[in-house]
Amino acid sequence: MTYVPDSLRVLSLNVGGLNVPAKRHIVLREFRTQKVSVALLQETHLTGPRAPSLRNRDYPTGFYSNYALGKMRGTAILLARSLPFTLRDSECDIDGRYTLVKGTIGEQLYTFASVYLPNKRQHRAFREILRVVGAFAEGILIVGGDINMVLDPKMDTSKGTSSLAQSVLRQTRLLLHEHRLVDCWRAQHPTERDYTYYSALHRRYTRLDYIFIPFQHAHLIRNSTIGTTTWTDHSPVIVTLATALYRSKSLHWRLNETLLADVEVLKGLTDTLEHYFEDNVRPDTPSPLVWEAHKAVARGYLIAQGARLKRARTRQFEELHARITTLEQTHKAHLLDATYTELMKLKAELHTLLNISALQKIRRTKQRYFEHGNKCGRLLAHSLRRQRNASYISKIRAGAQAPSSLPQDIMTLFHKHFQETYNLPKQTGTQNADTIDAYLRQHLRITLSSDARQSLEKPITGEELEEAIKLTPSGKSPGPDGLSLQYYKSLHGHLAQHWLRAFNSLTEGTHLQASALTANITLIPKPGKDPELCSSYRPISLLNQDLKLFAKILANRLKAHVPMLVHSDQTGFIPGREGRANTVRAIDLIHAATTGDREPTLLLSTDADKAFDRVSWLFLSHTLRFMGVGTNMLTWINALYTNPTARVNINGALSAPFPITNGTRQGCPLSPLLFALTLEPFLQAVRSDIDLHGVEVGNREHRVAAYADDMLFFLRQPRISLPKLLHLFAQYGALSNLKINMDKSEILPLHVPPDMKESLVTAFPFRWCSTGLKYLGIILTPDCATLYAANYRPLLTSLTNDLSTWSYPHISWFGRAGVIKMNILPRLLYLFQTIPILLPGVFFAQLTRTLTRYIWDSKKPRITMALLTTPKGAGGAAVPHFWHYYGAAHLQRMLEWLTGAQDKQWVEIEQACASCPLSDLPWLPASTLHKGIKTHPLINATLRTWRRLNAKFDLAPFPSPLLPLQRLPEFSRTLQLTGLADPPPPPRPCHFIDAGQPVACSLLPLSHPDAFLTRFHHHRLIQRLRSLSTLDSYTRTLTQFETIVERGRLPSHCLSAMYE
Repeated sequence: MTYVPDSLRVLSLNVGGLNVPAKRHIVLREFRTQKVSVALLQETHLTGPRAPSLRNRDYPTGFYSNYALGKMRGTAILLARSLPFTLRDSECDIDGRYTLVKGTIGEQLYTFASVYLPNKRQHRAFREILRVVGAFAEGILIVGGDINMVLDPKMDTSKGTSSLAQSVLRQTRLLLHEHRLVDCWRAQHPTERDYTYYSALHRRYTRLDYIFIPFQHAHLIRNSTIGTTTWTDHSPVIVTLATALYRSKSLHWRLNETLLADVEVLKGLTDTLEHYFEDNVRPDTPSPLVWEAHKAVARGYLIAQGARLKRARTRQFEELHARITTLEQTHKAHLLDATYTELMKLKAELHTLLNISALQKIRRTKQRYFEHGNKCGRLLAHSLRRQRNASYISKIRAGAQAPSSLPQDIMTLFHKHFQETYNLPKQTGTQNADTIDAYLRQHLRITLSSDARQSLEKPITGEELEEAIKLTPSGKSPGPDGLSLQYYKSLHGHLAQHWLRAFNSLTEGTHLQASALTANITLIPKPGKDPELCSSYRPISLLNQDLKLFAKILANRLKAHVPMLVHSDQTGFIPGREGRANTVRAIDLIHAATTGDREPTLLLSTDADKAFDRVSWLFLSHTLRFMGVGTNMLTWINALYTNPTARVNINGALSAPFPITNGTRQGCPLSPLLFALTLEPFLQAVRSDIDLHGVEVGNREHRVAAYADDMLFFLRQPRISLPKLLHLFAQYGALSNLKINMDKSEILPLHVPPDMKESLVTAFPFRWCSTGLKYLGIILTPDCATLYAANYRPLLTSLTNDLSTWSYPHISWFGRAGVIKMNILPRLLYLFQTIPILLPGVFFAQLTRTLTRYIWDSKKPRITMALLTTPKGAGGAAVPHFWHYYGAAHLQRMLEWLTGAQDKQWVEIEQACASCPLSDLPWLPASTLHKGIKTHPLINATLRTWRRLNAKFDLAPFPSPLLPLQRLPEFSRTLQLTGLADPPPPPRPCHFIDAGQPVACSLLPLSHPDAFLTRFHHHRLIQRLRSLSTLDSYTRTLTQFETIVERGRLPSHCLSAMYE
């Protein structure tokens, strides 16, 4: 059985004030220790709208009723993170007497009420509160709190009497009877005496704290206890209720990385592993077996050390707690002064111990926040992260059937779903080696060179392993073995040789162990999808870290050669390529299609069904072989796909393992590259098919742009091209398992007549769009003039809304500047680069106002934005200057023009739209530009932005020494230089001017230097240059930007370099 029934632990406690940070820490620690699901608190003494926060990772959700007139009263309800609670409604009392919350846990509706009654006329206050509770409550009602009175003086007080009038007690009991509420503790202990509060003044114990439940739900009570009074003057009341919840039967071990920071533990682990390898590394024992078995040894040692340290850490507390419990029971029975004196002494000692522990953790937290709280990093990102409910899957259905909420049924449905996904039926007759080879032979054109193949075949080295460890990000969830990356970082020097021996031996015929190839599949809900369907969850495979390092090394080797094997149409996960190339290319093609002959054109964005999970291993293997991948590399890759298994993690429990026979695992570093290689034959088939018609610009026909499985097709003659494309999909899908969801794929028609569109809509059930098509997170519109309204305006609204929710008081203005760098800047940069259109000034003005309002919390700015955006070295705060970043994005585009980025097809498209080479445009006067350039939405935007930046920063003052003279009307072909190089360099001013004086024709490498026409055109050119500026300005020193252009290659981190 994977699951066992789980219970709901409800605690009620009078905390006696929570304004002291150490006490809040103690409270939350106590709840975690007691495994409390719902905490009902009284006398929190919190006040005001900005009361101290009472939440942590284990109890992230809280509801509070604070008394506004002082630090008194106050109630609260805390919910554990592990509780799958969905809020329906809540109600708080302005007088701090009650807090009400209702919502669903699993499928059951609950109402929780935390109540604190006054110390006089309790029955009247209770009647009013229960009236409110009755109108509010739905489902199972649980009322807990300090009611400041006893219900039965004979049983609930140590002296058997009460100072309250009998009429008050009687009316209170009658009130409970009317609402059919049962005292949970008394229902389980009808003849026992126990108390929750001791009055030292009156030397009397009383039971003032209760948890009530309706009579009809009393059968749900499994246990009810009164705890020990320790850090507050009341004892907690804890009730355990039966629920429909289940929890995992087994726990999953995960390395506590703090153990590796302990020098003694690390030394002991090192010695243990050294002895293990000395005893077990033998010629007749397979190296992968020795490697895999060492993990069990390491786990056993680390578990033992963790348990030892925990016992040592908690021993003093547990001993004190046990003695206090014993003495308290003795004092309750006999009320001896000596016992009470000893009890108070022990409680003071425990309180001191808890305070010291809490203050140490608070001090470390303050230090951490002081160092990192206002810096761009995980701590600040965590502060901005929206609170998410626990990913508890309460019910699942199969198709149109009724949903099931039983954990075992949910597990069965997910197990079946993923078993079918990763074990697709083989299509006999089509999916075989001969058919695949014939397909690849027809469509694959490029293979690895012999040198490239040899570089992939070499044994894995220690340097490669060390590099993989450095490049792998820390803090990721480990695989089934529980060992994180920190384990391999800390023990790299001791484990490297054994790791290398194990994985290099795979080329000698050994195999990885079954446990090494297993993975835990964790599920992430897809936004906007039906949470009751298995297909609405994205599977992420958590692989063992040693296997991920192995895959990382193979990926590092392979990615150096993938750009040569994969056409520039594919930009996803290919080194040196970016997704913006696809979006800029798409905008260029839309402009070309709408300004040229206006032939009917379609943009088709396809949605592939579980593209990575469906890849055929047979097709993958044959594709790699056809591309020239050698034997060793194939053996290593095949080792990752030889009898792997997986288990699905559902609500903390793991399903039975099932085999995997297809798919590249999402979570494996090698997976994206392998997918790109397997898709390349299909993309080549699309490029080469004569019946498929793309958009022609210049001398090239553009048919497809791909970012991994996100493909965008550009199709003319749709009645011919669409059926042919679907045929190519079917042909490729029969071999590789690729499947397209037609109902989720989108088409944007351009200049398609209504009758043609109607027939196409009938024949092809795609999602037909009229105003815009979403691709790679942006909206492509049929009119480039509407790109701003479709993309930038919604983003500005989204940024404004996000910033309004991130106005947390603990983030200083300097931290808010970090928020802008870390969260706002990447989102804007993505649009600046993917949609580089001309933006109006009002956009940046509104953006600046929004950011200023956020940084200074809607108060008057104390520092100007100009100073804030100044670099730190110049005395500023380095807040991003977004217009400068916008300009840097255009400068990056211009550098790609100037350096001739041949692998970027959008450069070629824009070159075809220009009247002269793009590399000449920045240096020419605006008056010489062709009308077609001024109407192009991207070229014009870049040139206009360039002129503004050049005028402001003197990036290349006119005239530039790089001025292309051949573009001047006065330049003649008789002045073309010869003999300097082959081909001859473009004529520059430095060739015709020296030291501010013209160079004579006889000194120039010209074909006919002494001819009259040559001297005439030379004189004419010099006069033209003199009319533009003095001659010495043409030979001035190059600026920093001109020097970058002169180098002929893009600088590393180009965008940042242009911004700086």
